[in-house]
Amino acid sequence: ETGSCAQQDKVVRVLSANSIKLENLGVVNLAGSYTPSRLPNCFTYTPQAHLRQLLPPKTLVQVETQPGRPKGTEAFITRERDGLFVNEQLVRGGWAKASVRGAEYTERLLEGQKQAQREKLGLWVDCSVQQEVADDDQFEPLAGSSFEYNKVTAVRSEPSLEPPKNPGDTKNCADFADWEESNRFFVKYYPFYG
Repeated sequence: ETGSCAQQDKVVRVLSANSIKLENLGVVNLAGSYTPSRLPNCFTYTPQAHLRQLLPPKTLVQVETQPGRPKGTEAFITRERDGLFVNEQLVRGGWAKASVRGAEYTERLLEGQKQAQREKLGLWVDCSVQQEVADDDQFEPLAGSSFEYNKVTAVRSEPSLEPPKNPGDTKNCADFADWEESNRFFVKYYPFYG
């Protein structure tokens, strides 16, 4: 639990791996944790997509704000239905780093980061480890796959030199669920077909 001065709010949407738009408070940044802009090359799933899994639209949350930060309001977020402390879960899963800027839960978050480092999760994964992956490894796994949302594992360190099959002029913006999906499509095909 994040404390007695928390207030209830509702998630409108996840804006980035570090910020959320809430119905009442508007845009808040996650306090005590942050996801760096540069991720390991072997990261198999975006932290932003993981945060969307944790906090889909209309999720009720308890929000404990940290006013007076230079980049806007920072907040500790607890999901109401099960008491999941989101900031800590991101750090423990290796999706984010603990921030020690005087945050109220610094010790708890730093312990979560140490656990992720010991287990080599997420940001702490060893990218030199190679594993076989499917040719379409840039796309998120389908429901029912063996992918674990709480773990990020190493994948091949060398990109395939074989061009993927030309998709032709088959996709429009409306065909993608979100920007991340369209960007993965772009990154996969643009180098080969423009």
